[in-house]
Amino acid sequence: MTHNITRGELMDYLKFIEMLPQQYENWGEDSVKPCSDKFQEVLDRVQGTTTANLMQLINLAVSCLEPGEIYCEIGTYQGSSLIGALLDQGDRHAYGVDNFSEWDESSESYETLIENLTQFKVLDRVEFYNEDFERFLLNLRDRQPTPKVGVYFYDCAYDYRSQLIGLLFMKNFLADRALVIVNNGHWKTVQQAQKDFIAAHPECQAIAELSTAVGEATFGNGIQVLSWTSSSKNPYSAASAQSRDRQPVG
Repeated sequence: MTHNITRGELMDYLKFIEMLPQQYENWGEDSVKPCSDKFQEVLDRVQGTTTANLMQLINLAVSCLEPGEIYCEIGTYQGSSLIGALLDQGDRHAYGVDNFSEWDESSESYETLIENLTQFKVLDRVEFYNEDFERFLLNLRDRQPTPKVGVYFYDCAYDYRSQLIGLLFMKNFLADRALVIVNNGHWKTVQQAQKDFIAAHPECQAIAELSTAVGEATFGNGIQVLSWTSSSKNPYSAASAQSRDRQPVG
C-alpha cells in the first residue's frame, strides 16, 4: 500500500496536504481509517461503492474551498460520497451528476439518492443533474456567471477517452486554484489519461497517490489527487512529455 504525497510549491494546497494525514489513524498502513466514525456511520445507512477513507479525503478538500467555489461530483450513485463531501460543511454547495437513465429505468436509484440526501440534510445544497456527464459539462458553458469549481471528483467511466474528456471539459470551470480527485487510479487507462493531461497542461500537477492493498477496503480502486492553478509558470516541455511512461489505452 502506498500513500505518496508530494508537497506542491503553492501555499494554496499546503493546508490540504498537511492536514490529510492528521485526519486518519494508522496513516500509511493497510489498516488506515478516519479518526472520525461519522463517515462509516453514513455507509452503514447508505449503499455505495465508496469508502470512509475516501469520504474523509473529499470532506477535507471541500472544507478548503474558497467562498463562492463549488464542489462538483461526477458519478454519485446513491449519494454516499456526495453526503461525505458535504457532511458538517454547512456553507458549501455542490453539483452532482449521474446518468441514471442508462441503467435505472425504474428510477429507484434516483429516488433513493434524493431520499439519502434529504436524510442527511444536504439536499438543499446540491444541484443534481440526471444526465450524461459530457452533456452536463457542455451545458455548463452557458451558465452565467461561470461556475468556479474548487474541488472536482470524477468517479465515472474509467476508459481512457472518458477520463481525458472529464478533465478537458472541466478545466474551463476550475477555480484559479483547485483540487481534482479521480477514482479508479489503479487502472492503466486512468493513469495514462492523467499523465497525458498533465503533460499538456503545466497548470496541473499530481500531488497525491493513494493506493489500496489487495483485500483491503481503504481507498477503493486507488485515488489520484491533482492540483490546478491557472497562474502556473511551469513551461511545457515536449521532451519531458515524451519521456513519460505510456500505457495501453485499450
